[in-house]
Amino acid sequence: MPRFREILLLALLVVGPCIPSSAFAQVSSWRINGFANGTVTATGPVSITVFGVPTPCTATFTLALTSGQLKVTGVSFSGSSVCNAITIVLPWPISAPTPVSGSTLVNFLIQSINIKVSGVTCTGSASGTVSNANPNNGGTNAITFVGSLGPCNFRSNPSLTSSGIGTQ
Repeated sequence: MPRFREILLLALLVVGPCIPSSAFAQVSSWRINGFANGTVTATGPVSITVFGVPTPCTATFTLALTSGQLKVTGVSFSGSSVCNAITIVLPWPISAPTPVSGSTLVNFLIQSINIKVSGVTCTGSASGTVSNANPNNGGTNAITFVGSLGPCNFRSNPSLTSSGIGTQ
């Protein structure tokens, strides 16, 4: 019996690394509807707080994917005169996706955010999560994010909705 255990252990050590496991799968890049290029929109409620004063808005983000690299290339705000007057400087690069172990979630970072609200310039980055994205299964995504942008806080409230965002 000891010889059998030695052989089994040796076999596991030799063959084990060759067996792919989804638990160890690495996400390398974003996909939209399974492709490395494309655009998608994400829409939903957001909150922008400037010097402690919250402004609820509805936001529509246009996300453009080129060779697996995702960027925010368009944003519009609505819901009030303050929302309608928000100005932005684009694009906002989005980091490579990072999978959340044991789920279909991926984490990301929106970089170089630059918005002007009520005359106040707010710059920085926001961290977030996309649901139903790992692997790319073509379903509806919920996108949440929160960021501290100098005198401002910018967050989803509670989430934006999109479809077709995934990973490879």
